[in-house]
Amino acid sequence: MPKAPKHTALSKKIERCLAQYLSQHAEPEIAIAQQLTLHKKITPYQHCLVIPAYDETDHFVQRIQQTFSNDSSTRILLITIINQPDNTDETINNQQIWDSLLHTYTVIGQINNRDRSNTEHLQNHCLLSINAQIDLLLVDRFHHKIPQQQGVGLARKIGGDIACQLIHDKIIETLWVHYSDADTYLPDNYFSSLTQATHLFENTHYSAAVYPYTHISSGNTPNSSELDQATRYYEQHLHYYVDGLKRAGSPYAYHTLGSCIASNAYHYCQTRGFPKRSGGEDFYLLNKLAKLGKILELSSPILKIESRLSHRVPFGTGPAVEKIIERLQIKNANDNTIDYHPSCFAELATLITHFDCLFDYKKTSAQYTDWLALLSQPLQKSLATLGIEKLFIHIDKQINNQTECHKHCHYWLDGFKTLKLIHLLTEHYPKQSVIYSDKLYR
Repeated sequence: MPKAPKHTALSKKIERCLAQYLSQHAEPEIAIAQQLTLHKKITPYQHCLVIPAYDETDHFVQRIQQTFSNDSSTRILLITIINQPDNTDETINNQQIWDSLLHTYTVIGQINNRDRSNTEHLQNHCLLSINAQIDLLLVDRFHHKIPQQQGVGLARKIGGDIACQLIHDKIIETLWVHYSDADTYLPDNYFSSLTQATHLFENTHYSAAVYPYTHISSGNTPNSSELDQATRYYEQHLHYYVDGLKRAGSPYAYHTLGSCIASNAYHYCQTRGFPKRSGGEDFYLLNKLAKLGKILELSSPILKIESRLSHRVPFGTGPAVEKIIERLQIKNANDNTIDYHPSCFAELATLITHFDCLFDYKKTSAQYTDWLALLSQPLQKSLATLGIEKLFIHIDKQINNQTECHKHCHYWLDGFKTLKLIHLLTEHYPKQSVIYSDKLYR
């Protein structure tokens, strides 16, 4: 199995991109990496993993230690941002995990830096040695809380920006930065599988990678059976949606769970990092990255995510599962559940197919209304709501050939607009009871 590729000699293009991003758009916490490098407190790593932690215990650090301590040839940097939104009361878990980790592991260095937005606040951060293979960089964003509206997006961005600084400084020897969560169980071939899948390609061929996943039981806790059932339904919904996009031919057919992704630092910097928002940051980052390079969908290993309710984000898995539980309690539903009508995906497939002939209407000076007339009334109405007229204007002014036209059609109908289109189509094709299976169009 190939080792992690070294990128200590970054190309000038990549180096310029990283330097520009770090100087103009990175979070002030990159000073942590700069100080560690300056004072020679940090040595090279082959892999990097970013995990935000809000109201968590230190169990996830223990799992990582147990999983990745056998390969003496590989060093890993775990960057953990212990954070808390500024609209919440103090949580004892944040201080407890901080104290526990400092008590358990060896302190290599302590870093103090002032937040540029608040010169009165002095932040303290620590680099710890878990063992010979793994170091842990603890970033404190629970004393100086994160703005509520920026939430987990800012926490992930802080970690990603620190990693990019260390890549620029040739401390991290790969362009790949992994992201996960405290409730996710990572297998021992987690890093090596991505290395193996990408080592034959140019280091900027892929902009991101997405790991397969499954949810596992929360154990013998109160209502765990109900929670596991609801989580299973939600996971099936996610697969159903992505499968629908794939069958329709959408280039945005991939999963968008923040616990299961890795990004290429070059493309990450081009997108200006994680969106600073309290939820959906993973979806919006991947939506941008998909326009810059290929999204690699790994077939293995499968990451295991613990089923649990969560108050940490306003939407996403936790809140969605809670809504499913409420519905199950009201309706006492069986193995059927409510989801998008298959006709929504069939309409998407029709639209994507008709993109292939859209440029012909410009070449012949035909009316774009004639092109729209090829589509169904529900699809025409939904596209009008999405503002497809702007796509036509751009094609008229900027597009000169079929290849450019096809590419821009998918820039316009990106992952976000695709989701909006499917939602709009539900006005014409209401959601229905679906038996999840491999057969989508029935």
